Amino acid sequence: MNVQEVIDKVVVSEDYKFWLVENPAGFLAHVFVMTEIKDEYQVGYYDGTMMKTFLVSKTTVQGLPVDEILQTEHGVLPLAVEEATVAFEEAERLAREQLVLHYPIELALKTFFIVQTLPQPFGTVFNITFFCQSMRTVNIKMSAKDGTIIKHTCESLVDKM
Repeated sequence: MNVQEVIDKVVVSEDYKFWLVENPAGFLAHVFVMTEIKDEYQVGYYDGTMMKTFLVSKTTVQGLPVDEILQTEHGVLPLAVEEATVAFEEAERLAREQLVLHYPIELALKTFFIVQTLPQPFGTVFNITFFCQSMRTVNIKMSAKDGTIIKHTCESLVDKM
């Protein structure tokens, strides 16, 4: 499945249509995927202060309660869906190749990614994070347009405490 197919499911749902009437300035901000939960996507829309998330499965779309978000220096940017042409499965495959290539001793226990648009030089990316058995995270930023690896890092979770 790709980003557009997931978004297409959201925009025809009653929950989304109701939310949009109340939040006409809201915009698509991200798609979140936890790979261990198959065929489930969380699609986030931002209205300037709060994030509304829609849980998308094979057969349903359900609006979740709104959440406050942590502010970043660049704010929340609209997701450029037209730039997200790599399928979720392909992005995961490419990221796992990079994990093995650059961090061969790391064993991923959990994997999640966010498709989002970041300020330049990144643009629209798959922001993929592996939580590893070693108590490290491996983060890979990949172009959502063509799968090119933009940046990868490995950081200790213990050092952050």
